[in-house]
Amino acid sequence: MQVERISADITLKHKPKTGTQAYNMLIESLKAEIQEKQEILSHLSQDKVKQKFIENWNPTTRSVNIYDM
Repeated sequence: MQVERISADITLKHKPKTGTQAYNMLIESLKAEIQEKQEILSHLSQDKVKQKFIENWNPTTRSVNIYDM
């Protein structure tokens, strides 16, 4: 049996007062994070960005920082 594990560090804007409020805050935070990741993915999908990444990659690379210049 395969077990999937999903984990994420989610920051809430403030301390929720109810479970419903906590849930809604969690959903909004996840939506914002997903939107940000979709924008990064869209940028990385561009041919010139892909080529630049491939040119600069080396086998010792263990982590990648992505930022907008």
